[in-house]
Amino acid sequence: MEKRKIDRDEFVKMYLAGESYSHMCKTFCISLDTLRKRVKKYELPPRRPPLVIDIEAFKNDYYSGISSYKLAETFGICRSTVTRLVKELKLRENEIFKATRRAQNPMECYVEI
Repeated sequence: MEKRKIDRDEFVKMYLAGESYSHMCKTFCISLDTLRKRVKKYELPPRRPPLVIDIEAFKNDYYSGISSYKLAETFGICRSTVTRLVKELKLRENEIFKATRRAQNPMECYVEI
């Protein structure tokens, strides 16, 4: 399959101007996947700044039992970002470890989880 010819200058200009992905896809008759590949190929900067939150406060709130909905609201992020952070920070693994250490009887940790 032949690659679609895209005017690189126009693509970069639209991307840096903040045009929506859907508008760019329609303009160039490409899929979202192709658009993302071109952004990477042309080494364009990400549009949004990296996530900046207080990790220690996030961990403390998570371990205190706050729901993912409330964490998302508190830190101004979406729930999928909460899930990603929990996974990246390995908070669930640490939670199981802490529960195991707290329990006098190893079977008690299953009740806490």
